Amino acid sequence: MQRVIRVATVTTLAAIVTAPAPAANSGGPERIATSPIEGRWKAKRITLQELIAAGLSRKKAEALARRVNGTPAIDLRNGTFKGLTLETGHIVSTGTYRVSGNVVRFIFHSGVAVHLGEAYSLRWSVYRDRLTFSGVPGRPTLGVFTIHPWTRVT
Repeated sequence: MQRVIRVATVTTLAAIVTAPAPAANSGGPERIATSPIEGRWKAKRITLQELIAAGLSRKKAEALARRVNGTPAIDLRNGTFKGLTLETGHIVSTGTYRVSGNVVRFIFHSGVAVHLGEAYSLRWSVYRDRLTFSGVPGRPTLGVFTIHPWTRVT
């Protein structure tokens, strides 16, 4: 009886080890491709004058400057993001994002100086752990993200 169980176990293990991996779109386990922008990024501190030059009203720029009291950072993971202050981890904004080619679309669920639920589109480029955003013509953009390049933290 023990010999039969051992043979059955070995046969089962051999079948598992030698079984082909599921083909794409075969209904097998789905793998979600990660984007090069995933991770935690930090930017140089932004001055009130830079915020205003990026298109924010003085009132919105002051409100944002009060919320981000330190080094601005963004955590991009699995389609969700958190805007935070790097030193304290204080969360300033949250939402979702979607990458399509070299364009990322952000939708804020919470935050300051943004329209919640509105889609903001930015072009992105990563070179040597440096993430740079720029506007997409004809689409609402986040000027704040384009002021300084972002450096990878993790």
